[in-house]
Amino acid sequence: MIITENIKESEQWERGKFKPKPLGAVLIWVGVDLDGTLATPLWTPDNPTSEIGDPIPSAIKKVQELVDHGYKVIVHTSRPWTDYQVIEQWLVHYGIPFKEIQCGKPLYAAYVDDRAVHAEESSWLPR
Repeated sequence: MIITENIKESEQWERGKFKPKPLGAVLIWVGVDLDGTLATPLWTPDNPTSEIGDPIPSAIKKVQELVDHGYKVIVHTSRPWTDYQVIEQWLVHYGIPFKEIQCGKPLYAAYVDDRAVHAEESSWLPR
C-alpha cells in the first residue's frame, strides 16, 4: 500500500511546491579515522581483529573541539560493517562524540586529498 493513498489528490497539491531552505555556506561534517587516529592501532589488513585499541587522548580532545565549534563528526573506518556495534560501543564507552559511523572505506596505501588534515596537527578544525 502506498502511503499517499489515504490522502486525497487535491490535498497533496494544496501543500504547494517544495522549496528547500537555503544551504549553509560552511560544510559541517568532519570525517575522522578510527584506527591510528582515535584509537591506538590494533587492526591491520594482516590482523583484522574486532578489538579496538585504547583511545588517543589528544585525538579525543580534538574531536571535542570540533563538536564545540558546531561540527558533526563521522567516524570513517576501513573496518567491515560487522564491526559497527563494537565501534559504537567503544565510542560510547569512552564518551567520544559522533553523529555517524561509516564502515568499509577503501583501504589505500596513502590517501591524498585537498581537504586533508593530518592527525598530528594541533587542531582538526577545517581551515
